[in-house]
Amino acid sequence: MHEPKTLIKHDTDIYLVNSFGKTKSFYSIVNNVFLGGSLIEHGGQNPLEAVRYNCNILHGPHVSNFREIYSFLNSQKISKKIKNLDQTKKLLEKLLSSKKNKKNIKNKVNVIGQRILKQNMNEIQIILNNI
Repeated sequence: MHEPKTLIKHDTDIYLVNSFGKTKSFYSIVNNVFLGGSLIEHGGQNPLEAVRYNCNILHGPHVSNFREIYSFLNSQKISKKIKNLDQTKKLLEKLLSSKKNKKNIKNKVNVIGQRILKQNMNEIQIILNNI
């Protein structure tokens, strides 16, 4: 397994990864990712690992196998669906020049996670109270 930390230079803006099972080491050092498989009717890739590593996520329109997750992430402005090359270019330029960083995403993900956990705990308590 290659280590991306030794291959990616500090001034690298875009780095393409065509690999399976090695994304963790990439997600930990980048701010923005495009998840493949979503430009064709393949269904897209699972975005949760990228979210766990606090990345901004770009994806194409074909995310049928993770539709609910992507819908939620889009509504929280953690991910963004792209439709064409021009939109992709503009969005990447914006993200690469933005001050938005992993800490901002991490804070947002933590708040959302706490809210979901609290909601689930409340629902579990209701069930337990009815037993």
